Amino acid sequence: MSPPYLGTYREVHVLHTGGGTAGSGTDSDRPSQYHGETLLAAWHELFPGHRPPAFARCYACRQVGRASRADRCKSIFCPRCHHERRRALASRLSELMEAAEAVGFGLAFATLTISHDRESPLDLVLNAVKSAWARARRGGPYEKLRSKHGLFGAVNVVEVSLGPHGWHAHVHAILVSRSKAGMRVCAPALATRYERFLTADGFQVTKETAHVQDVHAPQGLAEYLAENWLRVSDEDRRCATPFDLLKAAEAGDLGAAAKLFEWHRAARGLQQGRVSRQLADKIRCARSKGQGWRRFSHNREPN
Repeated sequence: MSPPYLGTYREVHVLHTGGGTAGSGTDSDRPSQYHGETLLAAWHELFPGHRPPAFARCYACRQVGRASRADRCKSIFCPRCHHERRRALASRLSELMEAAEAVGFGLAFATLTISHDRESPLDLVLNAVKSAWARARRGGPYEKLRSKHGLFGAVNVVEVSLGPHGWHAHVHAILVSRSKAGMRVCAPALATRYERFLTADGFQVTKETAHVQDVHAPQGLAEYLAENWLRVSDEDRRCATPFDLLKAAEAGDLGAAAKLFEWHRAARGLQQGRVSRQLADKIRCARSKGQGWRRFSHNREPN
């Protein structure tokens, strides 16, 4: 039986991950195998008279043979353009953590979630997470963590999936401080501040709302952050990623298409894995000559 939030998703998933499909090769989770015209048709049926989003137009252009770079939306959220972007994101995050470890900085990995239900629109859930986390990193207590315990900042990756209980939005954050001892103070303090702001906004906080752990394998963590939220789920996974929605939409599931477009509207302007100038400067200054880090000084990751 198909999950009610995805319509025909279960059948679509089995169809596209089965063997024997032309062009399936060894990478069955590449959505570039599917046809963009269906996505545009779904948009026009759902939102007649409105211009399709850039990623849908870019995706369709690939399918009809338009290969000009000018046709690319260059978005990390685009099924056509994301492969290069997520490889660059994984490389950047891995280099960040390995460089921080090399100079003895403290690292922690935080996962920040929010309570939700099937009726909660994605923009409400996502904006609440982003707002609470942004406010947790402002104000007097945060400045004290910076000045007294050497907190340098955070690099954030937002992950969104759709499950039986509605949209699930959460932030993965790589925290960096001057020392490991300082991080043992800063990481739980930031998690507590995040929970406090969520409570002030009227959301319920549980023991799963904020979770902090040490970073043990930088390269593996970087790959996870760059790829997990964009890949097609395993068949037994109950939550659907945006590319699961894409696969169902391409098979004609208008409900999945509507959810996919909701995700892209809510994610507009979202930056993934942005390394601030201040954080890059801290790491570069701690190294002898900063080779390999100059490009992080002005990093602005496109959508």
